[in-house]
Amino acid sequence: MTDETRFKRMPRHMSRLLLFGAALVSLVLIGAACSSDSSSNDTTPKDDGAVEQEVPSGTDSNTTGIEVAGGDEVLFVYSGADELGGEELTLAEVFEQGKPVVLNFWAGLCPPCRQEMPDFQEVYTERKDEFLLLGVDVGPFTFLGDQGDALDLLEELQISYPTAYVDSDELMREYNVFGMPTTVFMTANGDIVSQKNGFMSGDEMRERIQDMIDASG
Repeated sequence: MTDETRFKRMPRHMSRLLLFGAALVSLVLIGAACSSDSSSNDTTPKDDGAVEQEVPSGTDSNTTGIEVAGGDEVLFVYSGADELGGEELTLAEVFEQGKPVVLNFWAGLCPPCRQEMPDFQEVYTERKDEFLLLGVDVGPFTFLGDQGDALDLLEELQISYPTAYVDSDELMREYNVFGMPTTVFMTANGDIVSQKNGFMSGDEMRERIQDMIDASG
């Protein structure tokens, strides 16, 4: 990115944090619990303690014609602007690419996020013509790092798939994000196929991505 102001730390939005204090404390505890299992990479997804999360099917209207939950939320892109179609755009505009979308909520100081991101990079490199992967940094809203921590992690892991940050916790609320990481698999029309709260193995990623692509027809 060329705009240095986007790498500055975002305000903490303390009023929202007070409203979501209890949920966020639980979020940190879940992240810590997941990280304690980080050495067990070979466990099956259903045995790793991660939680399946059902998501309401409500949608937002927006000017792009795409109806998707949280569609009006603005994304400020860290990487992958060419693939997303801009350095600052709404979630609904991401769907204008006409591809299924994997929405991954992560943070710079989240151990299980660090563990699964290289697998996401590998899977996305293999099949990026078939879907879009978007990692959304929510560190400032989960007490798991700021933008500087997020950028450091992206550089350390050499992550090149599209990533961005948001300036509010709206998307977290829209998608009921109660654990870190959280990954949402969506059709090209914005319909949710599945959602996973917690660490996910590369094999499970591949299975869920295939289910998402199949559901997109």
